Amino acid sequence: KTEQKAAGYAMATTNEKTTSVEFAINERFSVKSSQNDAKLTIHEYLMKASYMYRCVPKLDKHAYLLAKVTDFSQYSFLSGNASLYLDGNYVGTSYLSIAQTTDTLQFSLGQDNGIVVERTLAEDFSSKKAVSKNYKQTIAWNISAKNNKRSDATLEIADNIPVAGNSQIVVSDISNEGAQVDEQNIATWRWVLKPGESKKATLSYIVTYPKTMSLDLR
Repeated sequence: KTEQKAAGYAMATTNEKTTSVEFAINERFSVKSSQNDAKLTIHEYLMKASYMYRCVPKLDKHAYLLAKVTDFSQYSFLSGNASLYLDGNYVGTSYLSIAQTTDTLQFSLGQDNGIVVERTLAEDFSSKKAVSKNYKQTIAWNISAKNNKRSDATLEIADNIPVAGNSQIVVSDISNEGAQVDEQNIATWRWVLKPGESKKATLSYIVTYPKTMSLDLR
């Protein structure tokens, strides 16, 4: 107990009230006079987490490691800033919010250069041609990923399919090669990559719009 106290550790009893959670320290703890804040650990939880990588290469080609903790309602968490550690090393801070309807907490543990993701325009399949009073533009993106790590890696790659915000614009012939598409037209590929393994997919679509419009589809 003496060693635990010196390390800033004290057991606490959790008392859940109607609109709040109270942590009652069960024993006395000495705090030295100082201008700095004193930190005290009052609870430690051993939680099971699943790990995966996520990348949105249109915005950022880096893959970020995510930790997901399910059924977090069994813990007496409070919303607030959280310090994140991976393998004992500090990786940054995150805001822990329990004000959500899902049962899963998600933490970003930073980017990992061992997962390489590329998104390039497929020139051979992309074209633009005039059809009557319209332009018909075909866009195709090649998306590839490689696992340079020594262990398997679960990777999610997300990209967006254009949504026509004008009745004169039509998006058609969408091909996503096995991606799951949600109600917001976000296409997501979920791959399990073995060490050294590479995978690729192509996202393509045709956008038809009047010649009087100028659209940047890249």
